[in-house]
Amino acid sequence: MTTDLRFLCSCLVFLVAARGAAALRTDGRPNIVYIMADDLDSDWKAARLDWMPNLNHYFKEGGAYFVNHAAVIPVCGPSRSSMLVGRYPHNHGYQMNGDEQSIANWRAIAGDTVGKWLRDAGYHSI
Repeated sequence: MTTDLRFLCSCLVFLVAARGAAALRTDGRPNIVYIMADDLDSDWKAARLDWMPNLNHYFKEGGAYFVNHAAVIPVCGPSRSSMLVGRYPHNHGYQMNGDEQSIANWRAIAGDTVGKWLRDAGYHSI
C-alpha cells in the first residue's frame, strides 16, 4: 500500500474515531468502531468510485496489497457474511455466490449479525 493511501485510510479511521469520542459513553462501556468497506475495485464498478477520485486513482494504479491477510473463503459474499455473523461459511451455510441454497441459508440468519448484537447491547449501529 502506498504511503498516500495509508495516510488517507489513517485519516478516515481517525475522523470516525474522533466523532465517536465526541459522544463518549457515560455508562463505562467502550466505543466500538467497526468499518467494512467492500467492492472498491476499478473494473465494471468504476462509476461507484467517481465520488472518490483519489481512491479511484490508487486502485487503477494497482490497488492495495495486504500480504499478511487471510480470508475464510475466496468468494466475496460468503467471506463478507462470515465477518458479519462471526462464523465460518461451512457453519452458516452461505458458501457460494449465486447458489440458491447458499442464499437461502444466508437469508435465514441475515438478521442476526454483529450490527444487531451491538444494537441489542445498547450501541448505535448503521
